[in-house]
Amino acid sequence: MAKARRQSGDKTKDVKKTRKVIKDKSVRKEAPATAALSSYSDDSASGPSPTSSDDDNPNATDTSSSDDGHGPPGPPSPPSGSSLSDSSSESDASARERPAPPTKRRERLEKADRIKVIRPAYSRFKTLLDYRTYFLIRRQLTYTPKEAQRSHRLKKRLDGAFHGQQPFTGAPPLGIFTFLTTFRRACVAAGLTHGQALPLMVFRLAGNAKMAFTGARNSTFGRKRYAIRTYGDAVNWLLSKYATHATMANANQDIITMKQQDNEAPTAFGHRVETQCDVLNGLFDVQDVQDVFITGLSDLVQAHVRVLNDQFPDRTLSETVATAQMY
Repeated sequence: MAKARRQSGDKTKDVKKTRKVIKDKSVRKEAPATAALSSYSDDSASGPSPTSSDDDNPNATDTSSSDDGHGPPGPPSPPSGSSLSDSSSESDASARERPAPPTKRRERLEKADRIKVIRPAYSRFKTLLDYRTYFLIRRQLTYTPKEAQRSHRLKKRLDGAFHGQQPFTGAPPLGIFTFLTTFRRACVAAGLTHGQALPLMVFRLAGNAKMAFTGARNSTFGRKRYAIRTYGDAVNWLLSKYATHATMANANQDIITMKQQDNEAPTAFGHRVETQCDVLNGLFDVQDVQDVFITGLSDLVQAHVRVLNDQFPDRTLSETVATAQMY
């Protein structure tokens, strides 16, 4: 009997333990559901009143996430008076305040077809009377105040090319070709522009030529427009004033009709021919100068020199002069 009672007591204990374990499991399963129901009931209890709902108030904000303590507070909502137009106006204002990027100034170049070219009386004078022949490599027209302040430094750059050469005074008038050629070579070597070369031109003139040029730069015609505004204007003005059609024709005639004087040696005559041809600044090439020299010799000497030149056509001017000196 005692053994049967112990066995029944053990069974009763086992049944109680089994029921307790089942009860604990059911309690753990029901705990989340109960917590969810309690949270839902709390939210419902703390919600808005019937007189003020979210649907009726568009500006109302949702504070449940911050009130329940389960998450970080959200970003603040914009104030009630803000709009897209305000943000756009602020962006426009900031854009206006932002400084504009600096624009590179476009440099003006002197056009080669702005001035009418002087029409020569003879076609061989066309290159000499074309103002574009004396254009510089850099044709910018700008001349800043800073460059004007250091004009004396720019003027010294031209001293090398004009070394030993007197300023142009207007006499002889055809010396204008030598002056313009030398001035162009000096400006190109110094890297000057048209805007820098124009005010320096007057420093290489003297006498009547300087006075006339200065007066032309200060004179105006038609709608208060200055007669000389650019480097091209200055070159064309000088050519028009000193290389006139009559002066050019007379110089050409004087060269082709040169004659050896009775007591003049062939060497002296050859030097005089070269000097006269140089007045037209290379208009006569070496062969032309040699023909002028031979044509101007006396008849007896001319005959001997022509025979040798026909036999040796590649003879230079100095060799031709030396041959004439022998007779």
